[in-house]
Amino acid sequence: MSRSRSKRTSKRAKTSKGRAKGLTRERVPTSKATEVVTRAPEEDQAELPLQPLDTNPALTVTSNSAHAPVWRRAPLPFVITLIFLGAQVWLPMSYYLGDYPWDERFAWRMFSTVRSLNCQAQAWEGAQAGQASVPCPDGQGRCAQVRLSQALHMVWVNLLKRGRREVVERFVQTRCAQGSGRSFYMSLTCPHPEAPHPLVTVQAPTHDLCRHPEALLPPLNLTTAQGAQR
Repeated sequence: MSRSRSKRTSKRAKTSKGRAKGLTRERVPTSKATEVVTRAPEEDQAELPLQPLDTNPALTVTSNSAHAPVWRRAPLPFVITLIFLGAQVWLPMSYYLGDYPWDERFAWRMFSTVRSLNCQAQAWEGAQAGQASVPCPDGQGRCAQVRLSQALHMVWVNLLKRGRREVVERFVQTRCAQGSGRSFYMSLTCPHPEAPHPLVTVQAPTHDLCRHPEALLPPLNLTTAQGAQR
């Protein structure tokens, strides 16, 4: 019995030694691997060049664009706003720097001096046979006075009284086209925009506008007209 026990203990001792040797053999490569792993970053870090802390290009672009001017961050809205504001200034200035003060479509009407003033418009055309007539304004032939309220809608009559040149031109062209060769004369006088508001002759009935369309709405000199009225 003692021999069998001794054999068993000796076998257990051998197996324990063998296990201990196996463990040591298995630990050696792991320790070397850890050494390689731990040493590798140090070698790589030694070879890499030094870089600044903030190396993210997205962050640098964002930080630079945050301090950029408005026209660089949003060029299209800035250009549209600039064009809109330029138009708001240019259109009124085209009226105030022009020579025709009665067309206030693009004026700042809070500063209007002619809003409450009305022009006087009259028109004559060649009389037909049996029609009541008067001598034409230039003294050539007989003419019949045109009733504007019958020839035009009241909206256009009111625009004529405002002295709108485009309405005057269109009215004359239409009457000449419908007149079949008859003569047409028109008179348009408007109050001067400055007090005491003397009348200024915008269109004189001295020419047959169907035969002389170049005589329609000649250039005005308000300073000379005001001086002549005084």
